[in-house]
Order: sequence, then C-alpha cells, then structure tokens
Amino acid sequence: MVAALPVAVRADRPSGATRARSLAAAARRAGEELGGGRLVVDSLEKAGPLGVQLAFEWLSHPEPRLRATGATYLGLRGSRRAVPELIRLLRDPDAGVRRAAAAALGGIGDPRALPFLERDLGAEDFAVGEAILEAARRIRAAQPREDG
Repeated sequence: MVAALPVAVRADRPSGATRARSLAAAARRAGEELGGGRLVVDSLEKAGPLGVQLAFEWLSHPEPRLRATGATYLGLRGSRRAVPELIRLLRDPDAGVRRAAAAALGGIGDPRALPFLERDLGAEDFAVGEAILEAARRIRAAQPREDG
C-alpha cells in the first residue's frame, strides 16, 4: 500500500491538483493502516495544501498515532496556525501525542505556547516532561534578548 504512494506531486499546478488529492487520499489510507511515520509525513508534504488540511484533520482523529503524526508534520512546517490545536493536544490522554505536540510547539517557536508548556512542566510521563522542557527552551532561545 505505502509503496504505491506517488513520488512527485505539485499541488500548485492544475495537472498536479488531482494527483495531490490522490496522494492525500493515499497518505490518509497509509496513515490509518500504519499509524503515521516518516513516509506519511513526506507524503503529506508532497500533497501541498491538501496535506496541511489532512494534518489538521488528524489532530482530532481517534487514533493517537495519527494525532501525533499531524502534530509532527505541522511542527515541521512551522505552522503558527496550528498553535492553538497543538496547545490543546498538550492535554491529550496519549503520552505520545503530548510529546509530539510539545516538540511541534518547540519547532514552531511561537511564544504564545510558553504559558501552556510551563503549566505542564510537571508532566507525570518523563518523556513528555523532557519534550515540554525542550520546547520551552527552544522558544525562549528564539526570543530577542533585552540588553539591560
């Protein structure tokens, strides 16, 4: 199934729009079968805007691995539009989703996430706590310093 994913798609060209939809559908099927992963993230990227739309849909998917994959993809893209949804995922019942959301927020670097990351610094899951701490560190490091 996954091997059948198209390799090259340009969603910004009229002829590529249909192929992008096909790729997004293939990524959706692959994600549901495999639970996400790097190949699915790559397929979302090749699908262009449809891949972004699919990733946003996955943030509310019942399957935790798809929520985590959507978060990872949107973090890699630096999608500031995803920040409110990623903040919501910091309270997801699945630790893997919380880790992915924290990492995505750190990758995006939006300071709006800091209060929510700080709120969850005492996470009961060690790996989640580490991801939250690293995300907060990355966001603070990206902020301009005040010389005083």
